[in-house]
Amino acid sequence: VLMWNVGNESVLGLQNCFSGDELERQRNAYTTFVNDVAKKIHGIDPNHPVTSTDAWTGAWPYYKRNAPDLDLYAVNSYNAVCDIKSTWQQGGYTKPYIVTETGPAGEWEVPDDANGVPAEPRDQDKAAGYTKAWNCVTGHRGVALGATMFH
Repeated sequence: VLMWNVGNESVLGLQNCFSGDELERQRNAYTTFVNDVAKKIHGIDPNHPVTSTDAWTGAWPYYKRNAPDLDLYAVNSYNAVCDIKSTWQQGGYTKPYIVTETGPAGEWEVPDDANGVPAEPRDQDKAAGYTKAWNCVTGHRGVALGATMFH
């Protein structure tokens, strides 16, 4: 065990079920629940950190407000991976983070071909995407603790 990760892409995913004020209530309730789980995990295993992953840094304000017992933040980010550092700085965050999934642009981030199918990038473009993502993560020394390059 390296660390405990409570949930995956849940804060963003709540938009598939709720909207407006109810979406906000659900996001706050969920991240409060994550904090309760983090406290329980710390009570059972004080030797490993606890995080929660989401698909956007837009979840971080909810975790900052409602889940102070998380040891670090986590995010899955592909095309926007190089925006994470400025989001962290502008949000006044103090906890480190990991990028739990990254790499070249995802199929939802590339244009569609003539048939409406996401265009498949060339191998050279994918390689450049991995390099760019890694450089952005490692460029935030002491805060970005690493990444998993998704293939």
